[in-house]
Amino acid sequence: MTARNTPISSRSTYRWESWAAPKGLDGKLDHNKVLTGDDLRDFVNAKLFPYLHGFKQKASGPNTIEYKIGEIFGEIKNKIQSGYILREVIDHIDELRFRSQTEKHELSHLYEAKIKNMGNAGRNGGEYYTPRPTRQGKDSRDTDSIRGADAAGIAGAAGRGASGHLSRL
Repeated sequence: MTARNTPISSRSTYRWESWAAPKGLDGKLDHNKVLTGDDLRDFVNAKLFPYLHGFKQKASGPNTIEYKIGEIFGEIKNKIQSGYILREVIDHIDELRFRSQTEKHELSHLYEAKIKNMGNAGRNGGEYYTPRPTRQGKDSRDTDSIRGADAAGIAGAAGRGASGHLSRL
C-alpha cells in the first residue's frame, strides 16, 4: 500500500495546505485553523514525522520516493522545539515560490551549501546531500510518480523545494 492508497481524509491532514499554511477564501493564512505553539510542535513530532516515516513500510520497494522519504524521516528529529519559532519558519517557507527552474535551482544551491556546511561541521546533516545533476536527472521520472501523493508539501524546505520535483499538492 502506498501513500496514494491511503484514504483521502487521512492524507489531507498531512498536506501542506492543511497543517502548515491553511488559507481562507481570501488566500491569506487562516488564523482560526493554523497550528502554532505546542500544538504545532506536537503535531510535527507525534503525527507528521511518524506518518512520513511510515512511507518506508508502505513503499513497493527501496527505489521508490516513498521508501526514501520514510527512510529519511526515520532518521531525523525536529530540532525546533519552540512551536512559535517553528511557526515563523513555516511562514517564511510558505512565502517561497518555485515557479521557474531558476527559482528551483537557486533554492537548491542554498540547500546544498547548508547541507555541505552541516556535514563539514561534524553535524548529522551531510548524509542527505545529493548532487544537483543526480536530482535533475531524476526530476522527469519522479515528478510523475509522486503526483497526487502527500510527499510534496509535507517534507518541509528540504523535500518541498530543494530538488524541484516535490511540488505543493
